[in-house]
Amino acid sequence: MERMEENLKEKPQYAQYKEILISMGKEFADFVYHDANIYEHSDNILATLLAEELSEKELRELITIFESDVYKKFEQKGLIILEKARVAGYEWGIEVFTQEKYIKGLENRIDLLKKEGKLPPDFPK
Repeated sequence: MERMEENLKEKPQYAQYKEILISMGKEFADFVYHDANIYEHSDNILATLLAEELSEKELRELITIFESDVYKKFEQKGLIILEKARVAGYEWGIEVFTQEKYIKGLENRIDLLKKEGKLPPDFPK
């Protein structure tokens, strides 16, 4: 969203299309999230990171007893795990969103919006 705001400042002639661009961005993100199984993948990343930091027994205890010793260990490791998950998710997200099929899909959507008259013919891809 910030990037779009910066682009619109650089190209104010497209500011009138802000709502269309926001809508298109949301549609695109929703499509990629579902097509790439991002929620399932992020669960797998978190499970892997948790498994690296905690044993299976500790994970079972964590689910059932949040006041146990293992919960205290999780509190200590939690920020490390979350940071690793954030970095892994970010890196994977960049990989997903830059795949040719998604870029092509976005370009096709821009072309369609141009044909429908919702974006000007000279709107960049």
